[in-house]
Amino acid sequence: MTTVGSLTDWLVIQASVQKGWGLKGVSTGVFDTSNKWKKIQTAKTLQGILWGAPEERRALETIALAKQAGLDLRALAHELFMDWTELGEIAALPGCTIGAHTTSHPKLAHLDEGAAKREISEGRDIIRQRLGVKVDHFAYSYGGTGTCDEREFAMIGAEGFLTAVTTRKDVLNPTDVNGLKNLPRVPINGLFQNPAMIDALVCGLPTVLTQMNIQRKNGSRGAEAISLPG
Repeated sequence: MTTVGSLTDWLVIQASVQKGWGLKGVSTGVFDTSNKWKKIQTAKTLQGILWGAPEERRALETIALAKQAGLDLRALAHELFMDWTELGEIAALPGCTIGAHTTSHPKLAHLDEGAAKREISEGRDIIRQRLGVKVDHFAYSYGGTGTCDEREFAMIGAEGFLTAVTTRKDVLNPTDVNGLKNLPRVPINGLFQNPAMIDALVCGLPTVLTQMNIQRKNGSRGAEAISLPG
């Protein structure tokens, strides 16, 4: 059986849209992808449609798109993700910590309690068995509003994780000591391949400047009160 597995829907959507010239989902209609602009619009539309879809429908739609585009999901996963040997090499580096991230990248808040707990605990167990390392930290799949909340934060604590990060873009603040299962995350992905860019992101300054800009646009007088990272 073909499954999406650890491949997130947006990765499959992007690959399908780039390769296909006309796509039709299970229930999302037909999309013209004959040029670059239409591909971009199609990808955005499909991501928006699938974002709020139930887990089962989202998986079916994603698989259908991949089949139409002639994508080999196993090959795509092999191309995009590290294997266990590579992860073992990373885990052996000084200062490197491997954390858990569920087994199939679902929106935990959309699952019943039992399924959510299995995603959390089994993902950690697999890493322990494969790499022989402690797994004390967790990153929520998707990690935004509506995908993880108080129930999931409590589950992470009950499973013994020390910290967990959302995808809330922010720098650490003193109040975060009371919310270690709901920490902000600095996003580092394929868009940031330059080491200088990564250094800038990790220092937190871009996040703070973005917040200040948003507050100024909203007419907030407190924009100047944001403290810069030291």
